[in-house]
Formats: sequence, C-alpha cells, structure tokens
Amino acid sequence: MHDIRWTIEKIEKRIDIIKELVYTEKVLLPPFKYFEYHQAVPKAPDIINDDSSWEIIEFGTYWGKWKTNFILQTRFLISGESPGDCETALYLPLGEAGDFSYPEGLIYIDGTPIASCDRHHQEILFPGEYIDSREHILTIYGWTGLGGFPTEDECQTADAGMLKLQLQDMLIWM
Repeated sequence: MHDIRWTIEKIEKRIDIIKELVYTEKVLLPPFKYFEYHQAVPKAPDIINDDSSWEIIEFGTYWGKWKTNFILQTRFLISGESPGDCETALYLPLGEAGDFSYPEGLIYIDGTPIASCDRHHQEILFPGEYIDSREHILTIYGWTGLGGFPTEDECQTADAGMLKLQLQDMLIWM
C-alpha cells in the first residue's frame, strides 16, 4: 500500500525540507590549529594563547593518525543578538558519521569545560555567557582512537549557528 502511494518518498522529501530550516543562521569558524602531544591530558587545561606554530587544518582535510592525542584550537565570536525562539549551538563534525566513535574530545571555551564531542555528539548548545559579541578561545583536547578503518581521520571546519530547537527535536523523533 505505501509503495503504491509513494509514502516513503514523500516523507523523505519533507524531512529534507525541514532539515534546511533547522539552522536559521550559520557562521563558519576559522580553521582549527592542530597540535599533537604525547603526555597525558592535564586535569585542568590552561588556555593556550600562543598557537602560532601549530599546523592549520583547512576545511575537509585529513589531519590525524590513529592512536594520537591532539589539541584543536580556534577563536570565535558570536553576536549577542539572538532571535528569542532560537538557541545557539556549535557543530563539530570531527569524524565520519558511519565510522566508529572516534575521534573524541573534551571541549573547553576560554579554559572552562563545556562538553564532549564525537561522531554521536556533534552539536553542543552554547552557554549564554559566550553569546556576547566578544572573542573566545575554543579548545578541544582529544584522542583519535585505536584505528583499524581508514589510515587518517578527516576534520571538517566547524560551524557555529542558530539552532531552532523545536525543529531539531522533531527531526530526532522522525
């Protein structure tokens, strides 16, 4: 019955339309800077102000090897003007959606722990105090994983954007 009326195809098209409405605004972050380290992660990482010698990771380029501790860092600014019906979120697609859960990382803003990220957790809601039209430092302390699939991980430049929560919640349940 559903094959005759093209129900699945109709629903897929409507979901595609709704997906376009989830983000009301997108702001591309500057490229991350990458540093590979070999010691354990500090318990309370300091803000690293001098990352000038670190490798710059451009959008969509390969950036890491398996079994590697890394730091990714960039700076961002989000306008304090936000529509009342929206929340601001950070989108961090660090790994391929179909791969295992790596890479994974701990996210800090200005040295304060905020959240974690991996392929299952790519959107992070921003605490309101960082939506203030001032520059902040975003740092991710991470691990690329044990490997066994591709030889390198792909990092995509992250987007900071306005997220309409009511649409996002609806997509999760579809």
